[in-house]
Amino acid sequence: RAVKRSIKEPEGDTLYALATLPLLAKPSASSKVKGTLVLHEKVTRLRFESGYALVAVGGGGLEGWVENAKLARRIPAAGVAPEPAARRPMSAPDAESAEPVSTATPTE
Repeated sequence: RAVKRSIKEPEGDTLYALATLPLLAKPSASSKVKGTLVLHEKVTRLRFESGYALVAVGGGGLEGWVENAKLARRIPAAGVAPEPAARRPMSAPDAESAEPVSTATPTE
């Protein structure tokens, strides 16, 4: 009888998205999309199954599956992981700034 083995991926690891990724309801490319991870978004891997990682996103309690190969332990370029755009607070307008300031409001 053959025993099905899989590579053990550490659980509880802090990882970063290497691209904008769909956050899936199940570990399948055809699964319903629950949300989106943005480039370099920080996640915690909870489980690994069939090439997909179940991840927790931030402190909001959002969980879903992403392709494990598109996660990394470090951000490839030097720097700190940026906050996702939807969660980043907007800057107050600066009267001395020569650059235009966005008036868009983030959506949750």
